[in-house]
Amino acid sequence: MYIPIYRIAAVVAVLLVFVAEPLQALSFDCPQANEETKKMVISSPELSMLHKELGDAFLSLFAEYSTPDQEGAHLLTKECEARDQCQTTACLVEFYKQGLVIYYEHRLKALAPPVPPSTVLSPAAQPSASASKPPNIIQECDALAAHPDDPEAFTVGISDEILDAPTVIRVCEAAVNAEPQTPRLRFQLARGYLKADRIEDAIEQLIDAAQESHGGALAYLADLHVEGVPGIEADPVLARSLYEKAVESGFEPAKKIIAEFEDKTDEYAKAEAEENVAEKATVASNAATLKPYAMPEIIENIYNRKFDDISSNESWTKKYLINIADNIRAICESNFTQREVDGLKAAADADHFNLGQAEFGATLMRGLALLAQVIKNPNLLMSPAPIANDPFEAGMKDTEALLQRHQCKTPGLEQFAKNLKAYVQNDEAPLPAPDAIMNACLKDPAPSSYKANDFCLCFTGGLSNARVSQANRKGLTKNFKETAMNIMNIEKNRGKFQACQEGF
Repeated sequence: MYIPIYRIAAVVAVLLVFVAEPLQALSFDCPQANEETKKMVISSPELSMLHKELGDAFLSLFAEYSTPDQEGAHLLTKECEARDQCQTTACLVEFYKQGLVIYYEHRLKALAPPVPPSTVLSPAAQPSASASKPPNIIQECDALAAHPDDPEAFTVGISDEILDAPTVIRVCEAAVNAEPQTPRLRFQLARGYLKADRIEDAIEQLIDAAQESHGGALAYLADLHVEGVPGIEADPVLARSLYEKAVESGFEPAKKIIAEFEDKTDEYAKAEAEENVAEKATVASNAATLKPYAMPEIIENIYNRKFDDISSNESWTKKYLINIADNIRAICESNFTQREVDGLKAAADADHFNLGQAEFGATLMRGLALLAQVIKNPNLLMSPAPIANDPFEAGMKDTEALLQRHQCKTPGLEQFAKNLKAYVQNDEAPLPAPDAIMNACLKDPAPSSYKANDFCLCFTGGLSNARVSQANRKGLTKNFKETAMNIMNIEKNRGKFQACQEGF
């Protein structure tokens, strides 16, 4: 429903007659003003904040319209009486918020495009359904969630403290869907997510907006990097850099933050070192009661970031580590977010050997070579494949053992989590380019009864079912012959690659 401007002005006059005056010298223009009401406004930070919020909003409104008429003056008296009935701060807070609601309802009405006269459009002039957008959804998101200091904002803005998170999320999600390319809307949606403590969702929107150099998004990301949150590590150096970029993009509050910014990198490093010493002392004192690791080679080398010393199968190792990551997420509610765990799973499922066009030929050649070996030695069919350890079961056991040594949110567990992500995401062993392993083999094949091309097809066809560590995968493109021989000489691999070496 449209609210007449005199009604708005009357309510606002009650709330903001003291806008132009210092907060310490409030003066209400209501007859017989309630002194207790004035004291509550002065002493409450929330009411003081609401006072400023309404002041900024409605001063712009007063600049557009004339003084209320007699009916508005009558309403002013009524509103004064209603306000002075409040006996508590909570009552006044609600009273002020109602003023904000009235303001934004009017703003949305003013922002709505005029309805054109009813006409009958020709079929060619009819707008397509796919091109239409929800009516006023962009303006509504702006009215509900614009930041007061965002240079890209179209409205006065509203502070984080009184942001209505559920409404902002509902409206601004629709706005982002309507205009996904607009960083301002993503930033405003992120504000709603942050208020609702949906950190992962907020980070996603902030990153997208920051990539478009949105100042508010850059500053909010900097805030998250100062102390760190799940999914973002504390990094004061990066935080300062983001604040500086926010200033360059016109977000003024970042200037004050930079002026007061204290680089706590050395302080954090010192505190972390002290915690590490205390953590190691605790582990040493409890050594007799600690449960052993099921896979000590993996755990210890991940912790110390010695990825090339992990000799176990890369695919199995990643499944095992992802299970540990998911357990830490569930138990500690830190170090890993659900989205990060899902991302690790996607990285682990990627084709680690990237055979490209040679994949079909490699599979075929591998099958022919195995068939030839079975014809020569039928007993091969009777040899059961060794049963591998269950990565889920081993991961459960080692999560418990790990948390005995490094409790939740300790530097030791943070170090392990950081290195686990780096291993699963292939930070030190990028996936090969298509056909890179096949080409490396053709240039320097290992000894075989086959011709080079046939051997390479057979060998690469067997990699997915063999025990191949991350270090060996990395070595296949750098020093193929030596690495291939090492892979084929691993005891569990000998039978798998025998056909590739001996031929038909």
